Amino acid sequence: VSQSRYPPVASSPTEKVELGFVWFLGGSKNKRAAVAPIVNAWLPEYPPLSIYSTEPVTDLSGVTLPSNVRMEVRDLNAEERNHLGGGNRGHICCSRAEGFGYTAAEAEWQGAFTILNDIPVYRQDYGDISGVCMLPNYCAGGSGAVVDLRGAIAAYRAYVSQNQMSIGRRQRARERWE
Repeated sequence: VSQSRYPPVASSPTEKVELGFVWFLGGSKNKRAAVAPIVNAWLPEYPPLSIYSTEPVTDLSGVTLPSNVRMEVRDLNAEERNHLGGGNRGHICCSRAEGFGYTAAEAEWQGAFTILNDIPVYRQDYGDISGVCMLPNYCAGGSGAVVDLRGAIAAYRAYVSQNQMSIGRRQRARERWE
């Protein structure tokens, strides 16, 4: 993964790309607030999900992590973050609120299929872009996460099977964010 530009460029063809999802929470309270409804709806037959946070996600009462969900509490350096971001075909960037949505821009830049929730900045910047699935905003009390996530995973599988994690999505990101 090249570190010369931010958001980082996609992984090289020689790097291993996982058929899974990554979710970078960093230190964001807003991103941590979105974890419980998504993880609670993440079924064992879904691709693996790796969640990284610099602080513990404390609001997981009544939530059992499925065997295909891994959560790590540690600070990632730029190289680790770039490798993990470029090495997963799916990104989750759900949040209670965002001013810009850097992680979503990063996912787009890397050509990854992206699951977002319906908050204003995501709707404005990603509402009509292929490779993005917009879920209702569960942080605002929405329900139906299991059904909605099932549709998102089906769209992800179609995206991956058609090898759409491609130069086209990356090129659109460069045009939008450079």
